Amino acid sequence: MKTYKFKVEVPEVNNGKSSLMDSFINEARDEQRQLDITHKINKKTTEVHRQILIDFITEINEELSSIGFNEFKLSDELGHGNNYYYGSQARLQVPFYNLYIVGENDRKFEDSKYTTFTGEYRFGLSTPSAPSTYEIVKTVDDVLTMLKDEIIEHIKKNREIVESY
Repeated sequence: MKTYKFKVEVPEVNNGKSSLMDSFINEARDEQRQLDITHKINKKTTEVHRQILIDFITEINEELSSIGFNEFKLSDELGHGNNYYYGSQARLQVPFYNLYIVGENDRKFEDSKYTTFTGEYRFGLSTPSAPSTYEIVKTVDDVLTMLKDEIIEHIKKNREIVESY
């Protein structure tokens, strides 16, 4: 009978860890860090944008209330969310208008590859004839101009408004 002797060499298992596994762990940690940064920024941006909208509708409502016109009311519902950023809206019930504040995604934000809203925004106003789209508005006068027909109709129905001015 012949006996064969041989030796097999295999790389050692380093307590279940390898440099490849370490790189996976580091990548997962980095992605979670980026997400944490994005979520914190987006949550704060949502709060700030909501306050900006409140201030904007307060100015608009001062103008509208001076003639007894319906006022915008802040909606309790937040808009569609994206990584914890939520747009806000205010509604004018009759006629039905929605005023939105929409965050601008900062595509050049270096600390996270995830959708991050770092403060830029725009206002949009939807009309009764096109409630699913909105036109960009920048000032109180822009909003009042879009409401012009309804405001004039309201004034014509309420002659005492003209007399008190």
